[in-house]
Amino acid sequence: MADGAFIAFDENLAPSGYAYLLIHRGRGTVASCLFTNFKQQKLYVERTCAFFASAAGLKMTNPQAFGGFGNLRFPQTGLQGGHPVIGEHAGFQDALAGFGLRYSVFSGVLAARSLLEGRDYQELWRRDLLHRMKASVVNRFLFNTVGRRGRSFVTRKLLGGDTERLLHTLYSPSLLHHTLYPIARHRFRASLRDPSCNHRDCSCVWCEHGLDDNHENN
Repeated sequence: MADGAFIAFDENLAPSGYAYLLIHRGRGTVASCLFTNFKQQKLYVERTCAFFASAAGLKMTNPQAFGGFGNLRFPQTGLQGGHPVIGEHAGFQDALAGFGLRYSVFSGVLAARSLLEGRDYQELWRRDLLHRMKASVVNRFLFNTVGRRGRSFVTRKLLGGDTERLLHTLYSPSLLHHTLYPIARHRFRASLRDPSCNHRDCSCVWCEHGLDDNHENN
C-alpha cells in the first residue's frame, strides 16, 4: 500500500479507544487500542482489520500478531534502587490516548539532568510531568463520559481547527482539571478492571501480556 496514517473512533472496533493503521514503505501496523472489554481483544482486532480492508484497501502478507498493555501510575519517587526510572516503566504515560514516547524522551532528559547536575529527580518530574499526567486522566474521564456524540464533536473540532493549539489547551492545567481530578482518577482505575476476566485460562491483554501481581496496579 501507499504510505498513510489512518485512525478510527468506533465502539465496534475499539471500546472507549481507537483503532489505527500506519503504513511506511510497504510495512505497516494495524491495531485496536482498547480501554475496556479486554477479553474480546481478538474480536475487535478482526473487526479492525476488516474495517481498514474495506475503508482503506488494507491487504496484509505475512502478518505478525503483537499485543501489550499500558502502564500508567503515579510513582512515589520515580527511583528504583536509587536510580531514576524513565518512561512507561516508571508509569509516565498519557491516559487519554495511551501514548508514552514523548514522556519517555522527556523523563529521560530529566533523569540525565538529575545525574549530571545533582538535582532531585522526584522534584523534576513532579514539576514538569505530573500536571500533564493529571490532565490526561481528566481528559480520559471526560472522553468516557461524553459518549459517542460527544466524542464525534470533539474529533471534528480537533480536525477542523488548529489541532496543536487545541491539544495544548486540552493538556494545560485548569480549574476544570483541578476540580475533576479526584473523581477522574477513581473512575479511571475502576474502568481498567474487566469483570469478564478471572485470570484463569484467560486470553485478555492483561493475562496474555501482564504479570499476575500487576493486574490491579496498571
